[in-house]
Amino acid sequence: MFFRALVTLFVLLLFSPDAMAENWPQWRGPNANSVVPAGDYPTSWNAEEGVAWKVALPGKGSSTPAIWEDNLFLTYNVGTAANTLACLDRQGKEKWKVELGTAIPGKYGIASGANPSPITDGSYVYVFFKSGNLACLDFDGTIVWHQNVQQLFG
Repeated sequence: MFFRALVTLFVLLLFSPDAMAENWPQWRGPNANSVVPAGDYPTSWNAEEGVAWKVALPGKGSSTPAIWEDNLFLTYNVGTAANTLACLDRQGKEKWKVELGTAIPGKYGIASGANPSPITDGSYVYVFFKSGNLACLDFDGTIVWHQNVQQLFG
């Protein structure tokens, strides 16, 4: 529920007319300071009003999305089966998804093992999961490299 609300919030903020041209490459925004440029952003909304689109995810995640041009990257776990990185377009349509190793559940069932937020440099997207899976993918969803740092370093 929290993750769905968070994705909805990002949809509202990042798809408002002032922010459409802005990239949001990391958790704290374009300048890593949690500040967006001045603009006319929505100040209220509900489940039906002020929402551009919603998408149901097949798993649980608590990360914030990273956005670059027409790519919205987000992470989630499908149970304990798989760490997943998905790429949606700005209309909420899934472009691709990639599974990156076995998931580990979050603490107390509140969070997930997909809490760390993806980041992008505009060419690649980087993800890390609680299970230790660290990966770099290109914008087509091709894995450039993938390692499990817990297995490598303990």
